[in-house]
Amino acid sequence: MLSKNSKSELLEEFEKVKRDKNSKITKDIEAVVILSGESGDPDYQTKLHDTEERTQFAIQIFKKIKKLGGSPILVLNGTNAQNNLMAKIAKSYGVKKNLTIKNPPVPRVSTLTQFQGLKNLRFAKIAIVTHAYHNPRVKRYTKKYLPKNCQSQLFLLDRDKISRNQIQQEFEKILTALINFVRQAISRALRVYQANLSRRSSAKVEVLLGTKMSEL
Repeated sequence: MLSKNSKSELLEEFEKVKRDKNSKITKDIEAVVILSGESGDPDYQTKLHDTEERTQFAIQIFKKIKKLGGSPILVLNGTNAQNNLMAKIAKSYGVKKNLTIKNPPVPRVSTLTQFQGLKNLRFAKIAIVTHAYHNPRVKRYTKKYLPKNCQSQLFLLDRDKISRNQIQQEFEKILTALINFVRQAISRALRVYQANLSRRSSAKVEVLLGTKMSEL
């Protein structure tokens, strides 16, 4: 489990999210990225409408940027079903062109796969749209996966409606992500160790035989 200090720090993050406000919308934002939630894919069993809510909020931001003289593009980032839903909603509001980020299907899709899909985009400044409870993970992935020359701003829905249940779920998801990261790091280290051990063993055999293994 997360330590008491880690939990306290995360709780303070959530309190800060509640206190803060979204950034000012500016015309130099080149892309508005929608991180899908759980709704919009039949493989998710949910009563939420989070993907629809994020899409509508993103379209408001998109239109405000255009009104200011900017030329943004809407980026849809979810499963195939969710991307289709977001595109349909966008089209109903007059936004016909968008960029789609492909993600694996449920249950493999995650915030991690969404950000892995963003790391090769080339925008100087982007707006990322999601719900407020999602903020801690999104901030961490933003720092890890977005290009260094890409400035990002988070536009969060329902800052004042973060529930204890949502906070607990974020604790668990961050802990799971940390465990997976450690496992992957250990696995990589073991592969490197085994490869080095194999090379050293081959070198010893070559010395004993007086010839290279490739020549046998």
